[in-house]
Amino acid sequence: MICSCVVPSRGRPFALFALIHTLNESGNPDNFEVVIRLDEDDNKTLAYRATFNGFKNVKLVVGKRLGYGGFSTMCQEAVNASSGKWIWFLTDDCVIGGKNFDQQFDKIPPFGRIVQPEISRLGGSTYIKWEGSNYPALPKESLRGIDCSFTDTGLDEYFRLRNGWTTAFLEGITAWHLQ
Repeated sequence: MICSCVVPSRGRPFALFALIHTLNESGNPDNFEVVIRLDEDDNKTLAYRATFNGFKNVKLVVGKRLGYGGFSTMCQEAVNASSGKWIWFLTDDCVIGGKNFDQQFDKIPPFGRIVQPEISRLGGSTYIKWEGSNYPALPKESLRGIDCSFTDTGLDEYFRLRNGWTTAFLEGITAWHLQ
């Protein structure tokens, strides 16, 4: 598996369907998985469990409700359930545009690189080649023992700014944070 898209979520089943659809349009579903971490009391999303299970590349990880303060644990549980060489942290309120993100990940050396989409959109704002955007990807092995509570800009600070990693961009790929 080339990439695991890790998505902590609560109460946004239709936004998750939009994300899954855009990922499947932007890459080959045989090359990546979407690992969604849900709370056990998220009845709104769990009502669609059968639909999520109908996607061949989607895994649900269901655990104790932790709230926003448990974001680190939610991300870590999803990372632990993932099988990709790369972990791409996404949110349940984004969509992905472009083609062949999975093939691009497969060509990037798996050490010393933090990966970002070439285009990051936040509402109506657009950022080109933004180091430190909120959709980082890292080699799974690099995340062992790392606190995932700072998955967006904090990972960039830790790996790039403190440890000298460089940023690789997924050319032509857009991550659009809708909310």
